[in-house]
Amino acid sequence: MAWLKTTSTRFNSFFHRYGKSILLICLLAVVVLIVGYHCPFYAITHIHCPGCGMTRALITLLMGNWRLSLAWHPMLIPSMVIGLAVLLLWKKHQRTAQILIWIWIAAMLICWIYRLIYVFPYDYIWMS
Repeated sequence: MAWLKTTSTRFNSFFHRYGKSILLICLLAVVVLIVGYHCPFYAITHIHCPGCGMTRALITLLMGNWRLSLAWHPMLIPSMVIGLAVLLLWKKHQRTAQILIWIWIAAMLICWIYRLIYVFPYDYIWMS
């Protein structure tokens, strides 16, 4: 019975620490499923946002098709790798983690500009 008390204590501690965040994420997921997700950046500007296609890329990556995932958004896999590196480095090497974040921002902007020119050429605001 001692293991049950220890497990219960750990379980309570986990939900005390992360319970509000988990609840907020679940609530957001329910709202998105009911209302539907529409990109606010695209709705306002009629220009694809820097993350356009990232959800589809993640879904196809989870299905095991990494080539199609790269076609949907080439920065998904590098974003996941850099995000993991930043999480691991943040406490001991915060300056290195910040440099990685700036490198990621620059890479996302370069990828976004490239995709606006070569992938989404007919979706500019003046052409719609």
